[in-house]
Amino acid sequence: MVFDVSYYHKTTKNQIVTAQVSNASGYNSQLINVGESLNKGIEIDLRLTPVKTNSFTWNLNTNFTYNTSEVIRLGLTAADTMITIGSVRQVVGKPLGQIYSFLQARDANGNRIFNKASGFPVRNRLRKTWVPISQRIGEVS
Repeated sequence: MVFDVSYYHKTTKNQIVTAQVSNASGYNSQLINVGESLNKGIEIDLRLTPVKTNSFTWNLNTNFTYNTSEVIRLGLTAADTMITIGSVRQVVGKPLGQIYSFLQARDANGNRIFNKASGFPVRNRLRKTWVPISQRIGEVS
């Protein structure tokens, strides 16, 4: 039997990120070297052999991980609190890689609203819809 526990607490500085710039510059984005983020968590592994005979071996491996992340700093000044790349936002004080999107507007009865002139759906306000980095991951193999 093997039992392993690991703890990590990693601060990453001067990350290279893509920042949107004014289209008037002739470019859509530029690479900048800024920011600081924190990742911390624990990983637990357990490996054992519950059954072992001359003709058969059953190995069991389990893993559990708990991770948290936080954007500590973005940009060159304290006023730089958010970077948006497509629908992914990095926001100071929030977990890394939050995904924002527009949801379809609905009326008071929950019915979807469409633009009468174009027939296209009417957008609601921009909302956080998903954080792609799971805090807890487990596996058995």
